Amino acid sequence: MQHHATLYIGSLKTVLPQLPEYMHIPSADIHHICCDRLSIDEVRTLVATAAQRPVEHEKRRFLLSFFDAPHEAQNALLKTLEEPTDTAEFYVVVPRRDVLMPTVLSRLLEVELEKEQVSSDMAKTFFAQTYKEQSAEIASKAKENDASWIDVFLQSVEQLASETKNVSLLQAVILVRTYITLPGASRKMLLEYIQLSV
Repeated sequence: MQHHATLYIGSLKTVLPQLPEYMHIPSADIHHICCDRLSIDEVRTLVATAAQRPVEHEKRRFLLSFFDAPHEAQNALLKTLEEPTDTAEFYVVVPRRDVLMPTVLSRLLEVELEKEQVSSDMAKTFFAQTYKEQSAEIASKAKENDASWIDVFLQSVEQLASETKNVSLLQAVILVRTYITLPGASRKMLLEYIQLSV
């Protein structure tokens, strides 16, 4: 039996090939919402669309891929996950389990993926650069709002901290992860904190 809401932990690039084939075929009943931060307006639109009857298929299917979602957006999604219509199906992709509130997690059936191994090479390359080069890279990625790069970078720094048993660097990563997805947080300043922790 197909579950109405499935969770994948990982990157969208890794998850996409694992999704059913119909999720890759353009259709009025296939909806992709891919963003850094899932907004309450996007969820409200999704909920309204999910309540409508399908046009071309037996179900409307939704792919939600995001790096963060405020509690208001997750609470708006929760009712739809708790009381789904027979004609809606959801695929949720997030980089880490802690992105989701426990109540939302409890409504999703997690599909185990092969663990993506992020090496410390990215962090080693970053820290081998001059301070000026590091600052330029941080400024560029923060300006582009490149959440995917930031997430992989933090994983790589965390791996490096683990390998080198650098407790202060690991604490810096934890602090940055805590604040980087909050509304109004300066990604540039938080990444600079990592830069200064070495």
